[in-house]
Amino acid sequence: MGQIYLFETAEFLRTFETGSISTYCQTPYNWNRPCTFIDDETFVISLDNDEKSGYLDKEDLADYVYFQLAFFKTDAKIHTNKYSHRWIEPYRKVKCPVFTPHSEGDVTGLLFYDKSTDYLVALTHDKGAFAVSLDGCILENLTDVTVANDGVFNSNATIGWNYNAEHHFFYTWQDGNGVVEKRFPTQISR
Repeated sequence: MGQIYLFETAEFLRTFETGSISTYCQTPYNWNRPCTFIDDETFVISLDNDEKSGYLDKEDLADYVYFQLAFFKTDAKIHTNKYSHRWIEPYRKVKCPVFTPHSEGDVTGLLFYDKSTDYLVALTHDKGAFAVSLDGCILENLTDVTVANDGVFNSNATIGWNYNAEHHFFYTWQDGNGVVEKRFPTQISR
């Protein structure tokens, strides 16, 4: 199941099975969901578009608003239902158009947090790489820097790009050139 879970270490080590706390997501079958930590207690998950998923009924669709980024705290209030399922809710959701939902609403790609500049870096399959503020505003876009579509290679049979948040550059392997690096053209600052 492609659900993101939190585990309390001591509780997990006692039982090796229980202690999981899920993040609230309607469509838990997305194994390639972009996510990243901002700090030791805060993480961001890219949400699927439930409008396309087929999980919502007409009443839910009438009030549905698609937020692409959800921010969670590891020490958030834990909700429990009658089946003892435990989950946490996001403390903030942000609209952001960087990841293109597939036909069934799931989003894939890579998401990083660049601590020194305080922005997210999103690597997509179809629209390139983005620098995104924590409010979801696109700061910069490199359309030719894409993540691999399947496995290691993208549709051009080249290795996809990745990002190094510590050194603020994208990198890939190109036959004949070795490792190639690329940065956002402008220096984005806080």
